[in-house]
Amino acid sequence: MKIIFLDVDGVLNNDDTISTYGVFVGWEKKCVNRLNHIIRKTDAAIVISSSWRMHRSMNEIIHLFNAEMGICGTILGSTPIQNIEERGAEIGAWMKFFKKKTGRDIDRFVIIDDIDPLMFQDHWIETDTCIGLTNKQVEKAVCCLNGDRKKNPSLHLLDTPDPCEDLFMSVPSNQTEDDLIFDFD
Repeated sequence: MKIIFLDVDGVLNNDDTISTYGVFVGWEKKCVNRLNHIIRKTDAAIVISSSWRMHRSMNEIIHLFNAEMGICGTILGSTPIQNIEERGAEIGAWMKFFKKKTGRDIDRFVIIDDIDPLMFQDHWIETDTCIGLTNKQVEKAVCCLNGDRKKNPSLHLLDTPDPCEDLFMSVPSNQTEDDLIFDFD
């Protein structure tokens, strides 16, 4: 299984989508098209790691992503809300939970985010908040998810010790286990 841990602000939107109030609104169609390209080339599923998961239910996110934005991928769920500044720990906790709940392995993954996840550096596709997802980052994500080390030899896909091993995950009161793994069939 291939997973895209997806942030929204600074990935699917950019300076062009900032309102007069200085906050992100909406999404940039070019960035959404680039994400769809990654999904089509890799058959990866999406797990939401964005702060958007704190203010919307999974049903709202799925409707927004699929019906309104036009994202073509399957959304499996969202990472647990533990500490928004330590997204890597939340991602690690989700992966551990997924394995325990489903018995399935995650073969390859990327983290597409403008914020350093502090873990899984070899999997981080760093975006620029002002620009959003670019073609170069799309190419890197596709190489990572498809395991093409010749094009991207710096990627050490799951060759390192499991950084999730010591992570403990509890489901916050505003999330349920169904939010963490919405639909994994």
